[in-house]
Amino acid sequence: MDLSLTEEQQLLQDSARDFLRQECPTTHVRAMEEDLTGYSPELWQKMTELGWAGLMFPEQYGGSGYTFVELCVLLEECGRALLPNPFHATVLTFGLPILCGGSDAQKARYLPAIAAGKHLGTLALTEPSASFEPSGIDVRAVARNGSFVINGTKLFVANAHTADTLLVAVRSSDAGGAEGGISLLLVPGNAPGVEKTPLQTIAADRQFEVEFRHVEVGAEALLGPLHQGWPLIKQTIDYATVALTLHYLPGGVVSGQWARGDQGNCHGQGLDERRLPSRLRRSAPDPWRHRLHQRIRSAALFPSCQTG
Repeated sequence: MDLSLTEEQQLLQDSARDFLRQECPTTHVRAMEEDLTGYSPELWQKMTELGWAGLMFPEQYGGSGYTFVELCVLLEECGRALLPNPFHATVLTFGLPILCGGSDAQKARYLPAIAAGKHLGTLALTEPSASFEPSGIDVRAVARNGSFVINGTKLFVANAHTADTLLVAVRSSDAGGAEGGISLLLVPGNAPGVEKTPLQTIAADRQFEVEFRHVEVGAEALLGPLHQGWPLIKQTIDYATVALTLHYLPGGVVSGQWARGDQGNCHGQGLDERRLPSRLRRSAPDPWRHRLHQRIRSAALFPSCQTG
C-alpha cells in the first residue's frame, strides 16, 4: 500500500506550513497563552479565507469537498506550529456532527457560516463525572409544548466563551439503557439560562463549565433522531480523538515522516521537546504511531458521512 501523500495533499501541506511559519511564530503562541480569548480572531479569519474551515464540507455548503485524510494533513501542520485556534471545537466537534447527522436545513444554516468564519461552535459533552461513556450524560432535556427545556451542568467545554452555538448532549429519556435516550440539541450560546464559567486547567487552555437553567429551545434544535444521538456522538469522538492526537504530536504521521525520522517544527528544525512548555511536550511509542499512520492513510477508521 502506497502511504505517501498525493500531489494535491503535498501542496496543501506545503502551503499550510509556509502560511503558519509566517503567521504563527513562537511569540504568537506564547502571547495567546495569556490572551483572554486564547486565539487570534484575525488569524482565524485568514485561515477561513484559505478554505481551511470548510476543507471537509461539500462544495454546496461553501467547502472544498476533501476527505478526512486531507483534514489530517492540515491538522498536522497546525500542531507542528502549536497553533492556538478554534478549529477543533468548531469544525470537528460541531461542524462534522452537523455534516454527518444534520437535516438539510441545519446543514444549509451552519456549514456555510462555519466555512466562511462567521459562526463558531463547540460540543458540550462531558459532565462532573468526566466520562466519555453514554452513562456519563445526565443533563436533562424535557419535551414541553413542542420545545425542549434543558437543565444541568457540562464541564470542560472548549471555547464556550466564543461559541455562537453549543451542541449539547442531553438525556431526553430514561428508556433504552445507557446508550438509549440520548439526544443532541443546538443551543444558542447567548440563550437565556446559559451561564459560562472559565475553568483553571493545567494546560491553560480555554475550557468552561456551562450551566443550563431552564434553557428552552425549539423542536428545530434537535440534531439527528430523538433519543438516538449516541452513535453520532461516538462517531464525533472518534474523529475528534484522531484529529486532536495529530495536533498534539510532532508532524509526520500522515505523510510517513515518522518512519523516516525527519519530523521537525515549522521552522525546519528538529523538535526539541525540552524547550517547550510542559503542556506542549508530547510523544508516543513508535508502533502506535505506525498503526495510527496506517489507519488514517487507508481511510478505514470511520464510516462515511451522509452529505447529500
